[in-house]
Amino acid sequence: MRIDLRSTHKPTSFAIPRPKFSVVPRAASLVLGMTCLSAPCHSDPCHATYVAPIGSKPADQTATAATTLTAPTEREPNVRTTWAAMRPSDTPAPESDSERRLEAIGRLVHSRVDVRFEDVPIGAALQEIADAVGLNLLVFEQVDPNDARSGIDVDRRIDLTLEGVSGRAALEAVIGLASRQATWQVFNGVFEVGLRKDLARASARSLRTHDATDLSLDPPDFSGCGRIHSRRSGEEIVAELVRMISTHCEPEAFRPLPNRSMHDTNVGSGPVQGGANGPNDQSTLNLDPSRGVVRIEGQWATIQTKEKLIVVSAPDFVHRAIEGCEGALPPRIGPPAAEKPASRATLDQKPAAEPRSNAPAGSGRAQP
Repeated sequence: MRIDLRSTHKPTSFAIPRPKFSVVPRAASLVLGMTCLSAPCHSDPCHATYVAPIGSKPADQTATAATTLTAPTEREPNVRTTWAAMRPSDTPAPESDSERRLEAIGRLVHSRVDVRFEDVPIGAALQEIADAVGLNLLVFEQVDPNDARSGIDVDRRIDLTLEGVSGRAALEAVIGLASRQATWQVFNGVFEVGLRKDLARASARSLRTHDATDLSLDPPDFSGCGRIHSRRSGEEIVAELVRMISTHCEPEAFRPLPNRSMHDTNVGSGPVQGGANGPNDQSTLNLDPSRGVVRIEGQWATIQTKEKLIVVSAPDFVHRAIEGCEGALPPRIGPPAAEKPASRATLDQKPAAEPRSNAPAGSGRAQP
C-alpha cells in the first residue's frame, strides 16, 4: 500500500502590496519629512522618495509632518547696556570738536555693558558694542590678508564674556584680541579703531598745551638741618616731566623718526650749535634746559617746553595716554529737565516795579 504524502491541494497564493515609487523634487521631500530610499541623482535635481502604501491617507501624513515645524525664535542680543550717568535729553548739543570728543568718550566711560560673544567675528563684535553705546565706528581693516601689519583682521572669530564692565573696557578687550598694536581714538566725533601707525596719520594730529607751573615747584627739605639742600629749578623739573611722558605714555610715538637710527641729541659734553648755551634747532632730543629748548621729536608725536608750558603735537590716542579721560560728558539720553536754567541775560534783568496801590496796608482787598 502506497501512501502519497504530497498534498493534492495547491497552495493559496496571495499578492503582497508593493510600495509605489514616484519622483518628486528634493525640496518637497525635505518639507514633508519623507525617508529617501535611494541616493540622489547627480544628473537630475530629483530623487526617488517613498510614498505611503496603498490604502493610507497622504493627508494625515502631511498634517503630522506640518506639526513638527517650529517658528524661528528671536536671537538674544550679544550686548546689553545700562548707564551709570546721563544728562537731560534737551541739553544743548556740543558745538566744538573738543566737546564732541568728550561726549563720545563719555558714552564709553559712563556705560555698563554685559557682553557675550561666541564665535563672533571681530568686526561684528566691535560694531555691536558701538551700536549699544551709540558711537559712530570706523575700523581700519586689513589690506593684505597675509600681512598682519596692514590692518585689523575683522573676520577673525573670538569668544568673549564680560559682565558689568564699562563700554571702554569691553571695546579695549575686543581690540586687544584683534592685535597688540591696535588701539582706539576719537577724531572729528568718530570712534576709530586700527593699528597705531594708521591712527597716527598726519591729518589726525592736534596741538595741545599743559600748564606745569604747579608741578615745577620743588618744596624745600627741612629734614637735614644744617646741611645744604640743592633745590632743582622749575625748568629742570619740567624737563624731567617731559622725559617721563616720552617713556611712559605711548613711548613708540616718541621713538626716532624712521629715517634716523637714533635721536640727534645735544645732551652731553662738548659745544652745540649756536654757542655753548644756545639752542640747537637741528636736534630731535634735548633734555637739558641749560642747552636750549627741551624737545623730543618722535615718529608720531613731538613734545617740547615753553617756559612752564608743555606743548604736545600728537594723535588723539597719545593725548589720551597723557590726559586720561578727564572731563568725559555723560550722554544726552536722560528725561528732559523739569525747569530749564535761566540764561545770563535773564538773570541780569532787574525785576519790574510793582504798581503802587492806595489801599491801606494790611487790607485783604480793595474797598469799592
